[in-house]
Amino acid sequence: MTLEVLQTVKSSFDRIASKASLGVAGLTIGLIAIVMGGATLTGISVALSPVLGAVVGMLTAAAYIGGLVSLSVGSLRAFDQKTVTKEMFTENIIWPFLRITGSNIVLQAFALTVAYLVLYPAILLIFGATGMMQGTMTGAPQLGDAAIAGLGVSGGITAILVLYVFAALSIALPRIAISDKRIFQALDESIQATKGSRLQIAATILPFAALLVAGAGALLVLGGILGTLLYMALAVIGSLYWLALLAELNERL
Repeated sequence: MTLEVLQTVKSSFDRIASKASLGVAGLTIGLIAIVMGGATLTGISVALSPVLGAVVGMLTAAAYIGGLVSLSVGSLRAFDQKTVTKEMFTENIIWPFLRITGSNIVLQAFALTVAYLVLYPAILLIFGATGMMQGTMTGAPQLGDAAIAGLGVSGGITAILVLYVFAALSIALPRIAISDKRIFQALDESIQATKGSRLQIAATILPFAALLVAGAGALLVLGGILGTLLYMALAVIGSLYWLALLAELNERL
């Protein structure tokens, strides 16, 4: 099965316009508030009593971990249904969270393997060739335009291959959170379901990357309060788009 890229992207943004975004954003802000408030209370408690400070710190850490577990699983369920209910964030969340963590480890391992097999040899060859052309392998070589171009090309190839890996395994997370699949069952289903559609899936991921790059650019160019606010806004939209896209891909495939 193949995907229609523009339609998938549009439907993902439609999911962002649903109640799911308000619920997930609200819970995220609440979790941040709990952590910040807990950190403040921990500092005050430590000044009064080290034991009391340790207890408050442990309670804050427990609240953060619990909130993170609930949010990691419930957010995918919320975007799947385009709404928010208490059950999404409270029922059957421990095992799905552990499976999501395991799936992320596998995904990152694949991505790092691709980077190691492609980018690392390219860096060794480029720096080695540059050093030999300068008649030394001991000093730090001065990279010329050709070497910089070579690094850029190898970095681009690595990025494309990593994006392909993400596309192949993209719906493992929603399969775990929404359908309660096991780790390798979800990964296998994702590989099978994305066959013939991985280039299209990679294209639908590009808006997420564009939002993050635009946010980083705003922070670097504008700086100050305005740049920070734009960065935060674009990062939030990008994060919501990622969750909505995973739910949309899971539904379509």
